[in-house]
Amino acid sequence: MQKILAKQRQLDAFKSFATDDSAKIRSVLAEIASLRAQLAEAQSQRQQQGSLGQVITKTNRADRIRKEFNFAYDLYYSDKRFYEGMIVTDMTANANMRILEPAFLDPARQFNIIPLELAVMLELVGLAVEFYRLHPPVGDHAIGAAMAR
Repeated sequence: MQKILAKQRQLDAFKSFATDDSAKIRSVLAEIASLRAQLAEAQSQRQQQGSLGQVITKTNRADRIRKEFNFAYDLYYSDKRFYEGMIVTDMTANANMRILEPAFLDPARQFNIIPLELAVMLELVGLAVEFYRLHPPVGDHAIGAAMAR
């Protein structure tokens, strides 16, 4: 009751300097309404003490608090998932905008030496075969005739 009277005095002081549309006056009016509701609830609980009405009142209040908690819990995890998604989006945006360094070619790795050597040897064998076909060596009969002379 004392809190209601103190808030009433505070409201009177604010009304002397501001209009009824002021945010301060509205907040004080809301606080007074809240305190009066609490006072009415406390008085009704005194009257219903030990009765079925008190059990119902407490059960209703517990259900209301549970609903508010579940709502706050769902809201928290929803916001948390949204924030995590935003973090991932920011990370990928930075990765997509990253400038890649220019390509670097190592001159020592430009040629594979072993396949090059094999190709040169195969080419030389092919040339030798062609040379042999065009200019066959002197046969055994020419060697024998040269010795007989």
